[in-house]
Amino acid sequence: MNDLPAPPAPHIEVDGRPVPADPLFLSLLGGYGHMTAMEIRDGRVRGLDLPLARLDAATRELFGEGLDGGTVRDRVRQALRSAGTADAAVRVYVHAPAAPAPQRTVRSPR
Repeated sequence: MNDLPAPPAPHIEVDGRPVPADPLFLSLLGGYGHMTAMEIRDGRVRGLDLPLARLDAATRELFGEGLDGGTVRDRVRQALRSAGTADAAVRVYVHAPAAPAPQRTVRSPR
């Protein structure tokens, strides 16, 4: 018998707004787009310029427009504050489900 508690639901924000982590929403993240992952320790990312440059280059290639690194940093900080942590493995997705413009989704653990 497994007595381990279930892992907490991830904290997800789309363009800075928290959204529920329901299975339907999570399945939408598999659509057209790209992502990067980073380890955050004590609120810092070693070599942050590298994942930000990858996000910008891939966004330009897929959607024909750049991605503002400052906005990405702000969204990640906001998600960490909302999740109440300074240490996390964070994924940043840039995707275009049914939206007219690419959306930025940040997923961090609770």
